[in-house]
Amino acid sequence: MHGLQEMMQISEKMNNKLPIQFVEREKNVKNAFLDAYFDPETGDFCEGRAAGNAYGLALGLGDERTKKHLVEKYEALERFDTGIFGTSMLLEQLFSIGAGDLAVRLLTNDSEAASFAHMKRNGATTLWERWDGRESHNHPMFGACVRLLFTQILGIRMMPAAQPPVVIPTQPDVNTQPTQALKPLNGELQPPAVPASAQHFSYEIRLSSQRQLTWAKGSIQTPDGILSVSWELLENGEKQVEWSLAPAGEDKVPTM
Repeated sequence: MHGLQEMMQISEKMNNKLPIQFVEREKNVKNAFLDAYFDPETGDFCEGRAAGNAYGLALGLGDERTKKHLVEKYEALERFDTGIFGTSMLLEQLFSIGAGDLAVRLLTNDSEAASFAHMKRNGATTLWERWDGRESHNHPMFGACVRLLFTQILGIRMMPAAQPPVVIPTQPDVNTQPTQALKPLNGELQPPAVPASAQHFSYEIRLSSQRQLTWAKGSIQTPDGILSVSWELLENGEKQVEWSLAPAGEDKVPTM
């Protein structure tokens, strides 16, 4: 179903009309998914086992009960019980429904099993295939959630540039932009706009509303150069953010 939804999004961006059979197929798959996995009496997918509710929410299904039960379950469990797809899916949905604090607690939990800390404590320098250390000790299985460190913790969002930027000769160096403060806005944070100094993408910094972390710093290589972000939580509750977009062509490994 997710693949069909992506096909329709791609078709829309290409200004092509998706053949009616794919629209009908997406509808049929959605109904089959709901019939097989959704309980309308409880609002749960797969009886709430593992990341079942996160899968449903990721497909745009479920209701407020689904969100509530997902948060309640992991608030009580305080660790992962998910696998290769569910771990990333769970964290992404928690961030998206405003439970960023819980997502960070799961990422940083120190349990003896089902935690990244458990891997590190046992000498891991790469990710394991299984939480308990069986099988491979160099496996990308749980690596998908790393992207959330950049999109949610650093708040880096990239969108295709609407048009080539207009370069003004007197424009200040993007590496010396002033610090900007993010202020709470309807439960989220109002992002400062990154200057349109890029040709391939436009950028914005939109931090999640979590308060578990008090600071973060990192950078990532983009087609337009190295985008670096650092922020810290101030005593007044605001998050102060600094960012810079270095010239393209400078090689640098993403950091976090």
